[in-house]
Amino acid sequence: MNTLRSESAGLVWRTRDTTRQFAIALLVSSAIALVSGLLLWLRLGHDNLAQVLLLTHLCAGLLAAMLFVPFVVLHWTDGREPRRHLFWPIGIVRQIRRSASPAAGRIARQRLLGLSVLWVLLLVLLSGLLVAAPALAYLAGYPLTWPYGGQVLLVVVHRLLTPLLILILVLHLPWRKRP
Repeated sequence: MNTLRSESAGLVWRTRDTTRQFAIALLVSSAIALVSGLLLWLRLGHDNLAQVLLLTHLCAGLLAAMLFVPFVVLHWTDGREPRRHLFWPIGIVRQIRRSASPAAGRIARQRLLGLSVLWVLLLVLLSGLLVAAPALAYLAGYPLTWPYGGQVLLVVVHRLLTPLLILILVLHLPWRKRP
């Protein structure tokens, strides 16, 4: 019986350690995408630098998109959050309202912020990949265009949601050491 407990404890530790490593990789790739995107938005440098920044931004965004799914799956199982909260977080809002202790309310708010990070990050990644899709399709030999004005709307969504994502992420991340 003790071997089962130690094996499950080892599994929990490995899951949390893997989640932490995925989180670091996702944050680093997102930071590279953020810096390169900010430099592109500021239009610094010449054409060659802009191309390098654009490729860096695209590669970092693709890496973040590839790390997004395994991180969410591991983080979701690590916290043992019910799947229904992913699409219907009203239960978490009710827990915030009903919580008698400040600690329980703080944990529920962190969970709600985590869901917000998940959805806003998904929208930022999808809008960025959709903006890049015609160029990538052209390079692959399959020309693709979006309807008139569609790309402009995607760029606006991408640019407006990025600062919101940063704000929510800063509020969600644990800044104090855990015991």
